[in-house]
Amino acid sequence: MTRKYKSFPLVCVEWEDHSGDAGWVEENDMSDMGVRCKTVGWLVKETPESYHVVDTLTDDEGQGGYSHILRPCVIEVKILRKNY
Repeated sequence: MTRKYKSFPLVCVEWEDHSGDAGWVEENDMSDMGVRCKTVGWLVKETPESYHVVDTLTDDEGQGGYSHILRPCVIEVKILRKNY
């Protein structure tokens, strides 16, 4: 029996991650710079608040490698392929 994959756009999301330090810090050690990240995968859900991207799809409609990326953190979303 042949199963079919669901079709989702393949994207690259560039975003800024939060960072922190649980130890004692001085004010001059604090930085406003987060960590720049790029996530590549299938955009399986998009809401006004966030993007939901996975890096693995299975032939029985399973999804793995899930990233939930908040929109205020997003710098750019590139569509690499409309349907994959």
